[in-house]
Amino acid sequence: LASELVDQSFVSLLLKFMQDHGHLSGVDIQCRCIIAIADLSKIAISYASALVEAGACEAIIATMLRIPDDVIVQTAGCHALTYLVNGEAVAVQTLTDFNIARVLINDLKIFSRNPTFIQQAYELLTVMLCNESVSSLQNKLASTGACETLTQHYDGLKSELFLSCRCLTAISFLALKNSQNAETI
Repeated sequence: LASELVDQSFVSLLLKFMQDHGHLSGVDIQCRCIIAIADLSKIAISYASALVEAGACEAIIATMLRIPDDVIVQTAGCHALTYLVNGEAVAVQTLTDFNIARVLINDLKIFSRNPTFIQQAYELLTVMLCNESVSSLQNKLASTGACETLTQHYDGLKSELFLSCRCLTAISFLALKNSQNAETI
């Protein structure tokens, strides 16, 4: 059944539905669509690949940009994108091209007190930065002030063991193989 759902016509329909209901009154619909994408991409890497190929990353980032002040949309977006980029260099490049770095760093500033969002954002950052070809992502993150933001975040999270560990992991991968980021941190 799942393989039948992840064909191009269903994916196209889901992404068109997201686009058609992108206005603010469609926040609930947007979240449900993003969660459906996340759930489908968890089933198998081939499903995640089909979703990436169909434009799911772009649709999720567009939704996150359209509804920037809703923590549920931002959290669901990070969650779904984490599953879409897991092992997908194409998805990481797509997210880099669509400036996910700016979205995440802005959101970490806005939602700095929301542990659920913070966990999802750091998980997405870590998965993206674990990819082999991350130099352009590292550079974009650096240009958005990620090194400073993550370091400040870590200082504020020291009493939260789990979140501070997530933050340190993201910082480590941000500096890995990038001497300029390492010096800034």
